[in-house]
Amino acid sequence: MTDAIAAHIHQGFAGQNGGVALALEQDLDDINHWSAIGELTQEQMDALWAGALYVNVHSNTYQGGEVRGQLMTDNITTVWAQMSGMNEVPAVDSMAMGRAALTVNNTTKAVVLHAMTSDLTDAIAAHIHQGFAGQNGDVVLGLEQDADDMAHWWAMGEFTLDQMDALWGGGFYVNVHSTSNASGEIRGQLIP
Repeated sequence: MTDAIAAHIHQGFAGQNGGVALALEQDLDDINHWSAIGELTQEQMDALWAGALYVNVHSNTYQGGEVRGQLMTDNITTVWAQMSGMNEVPAVDSMAMGRAALTVNNTTKAVVLHAMTSDLTDAIAAHIHQGFAGQNGDVVLGLEQDADDMAHWWAMGEFTLDQMDALWGGGFYVNVHSTSNASGEIRGQLIP
């Protein structure tokens, strides 16, 4: 990247933007190398162990961030889902799309999910459901809609051992419901 202007460690889970935790400095001899020397606070260390820190490199073209990567410890796994109407059972003809990121702490079984939708103005609810691709299932965890950004949905919780097994087996999906399609407008399977 030849037009990088800044790089930082930010505090936020996968699928969520967050504030700067630590600024990185660009190497004058190698513009592709960024580094930092400093200390993280206890809150930032806790965020690291929870999977809630990421590196973001900003450019003139994409000042909000051009490349990003989550900092992952051995106990953290992130699972993504691409949501569309075609994944619904039965399929829904919808222009809406979405993406969800589930951060899983394999030690504590704590989970955090952030989902973003686009072209979906009448969303009324969102959930993690238990069910394989092609089948509908019961709600496992309800998501809350962000009051400041109606396209953003999130949830925090803890899975049981059985739910962890179902997740690793591909048996969970994210579903966003709307007034137009109350049983689900867009859906995406959480595939580890």
